[in-house]
Amino acid sequence: MICLSNLASPNRTLRETRPLRETPNAKRETRNATSGFTLVELLAAIISIVVVLGAATGFVLTAMARQKTVLEASQLEAAHSQLANIMYDAMKTADDFQIFADATRLPGNLQTPYGEGVPAGKVLSCRGSGIQRDFEFRAEASGHGEIIQTTTGFARAPVVKTFAATQPPPDGVFSMKNGLLQAHWSVATSMERLDFNVYGTPLNMR
Repeated sequence: MICLSNLASPNRTLRETRPLRETPNAKRETRNATSGFTLVELLAAIISIVVVLGAATGFVLTAMARQKTVLEASQLEAAHSQLANIMYDAMKTADDFQIFADATRLPGNLQTPYGEGVPAGKVLSCRGSGIQRDFEFRAEASGHGEIIQTTTGFARAPVVKTFAATQPPPDGVFSMKNGLLQAHWSVATSMERLDFNVYGTPLNMR
């Protein structure tokens, strides 16, 4: 027995079973859905960036800290080199000089005689050309300290400079040995230890 409904619509079954054709938009949507980073890949990329930036930042900070250390050491060395030059000039141009155990024995003005001094002490005073230059070592609790340089002239206000991080020798910074006026001290920078030695023969001893 033949079914008339099938004969009346012979292509209906074929149309119903024919696979749907993919449109270009559908292909693009499929590609977009499968492209890009997964969560694991994104986290790995972020961690990598953080590690690289952290290493670079650490390198920069280390370089800056070292540069600061070198700069501070250079400035300290330059300051004490300047002090040594000032001290040498004061020694060789002095018409009169004296070493004192401490600053309490320093005369109040240029007209006051020095008085009796000591062979070695913490204070050196030199007079020449109407100027008095005093160099005083002031110790701290650690034994280290600073050298205070004071320049005084007639009708002038005293000029004071401070040179820190000074380490004195056991027998004192200033002394008179073998006919030479001497000054010895050390400076320990963050890079090295520097020794300063100044010798001079005042005019009144030549």
